[in-house]
Amino acid sequence: MKSLILLRHGPAGHSDDPAAEDDSQRPLTRKGRKASKEAAKTIRWLGACPTAIVTSPLERAAQTAAIAAKVLGLEEQTSACDALRPGTATRDLIEALAPLFEAADSLLVVGHEPDLSRLAATLMSGQPHAAIDLRKGGFCLLAASELHPGKCAVLRALLNPQGLTGDED
Repeated sequence: MKSLILLRHGPAGHSDDPAAEDDSQRPLTRKGRKASKEAAKTIRWLGACPTAIVTSPLERAAQTAAIAAKVLGLEEQTSACDALRPGTATRDLIEALAPLFEAADSLLVVGHEPDLSRLAATLMSGQPHAAIDLRKGGFCLLAASELHPGKCAVLRALLNPQGLTGDED
């Protein structure tokens, strides 16, 4: 079984920030950069060892992925995937990720809520409605042989920022 790590982007600036022309350009805050780094360190400590990173093209997710890539030594194995933009149907997301997962020994996916929780729920149970609380800067570690809608993955870990740094959300 291979690892699929679903990492939610770290905390980002507010949507009314004048520096961001639209929601897709909101950058990580200082807290967001710290949470992203701690998450990547914990992924490494757990031995999940992704061999590739795929990220939403939105700024906050791309920054989270870049921080994780630096910590994990995967700067050259990072790519953006439009299917990770918020609101993509879960089946379409699985269809886009399946060949990337197949090609990697372990894949780190950086994206948004509620899409990542729905993805995890669908891979574990076949239903997109599970009570998974994936906070900003948190991640879940799944084990799977392949990706398809329904009961192909097992949850190995679910960690949120306060569990990584001791900070309250």
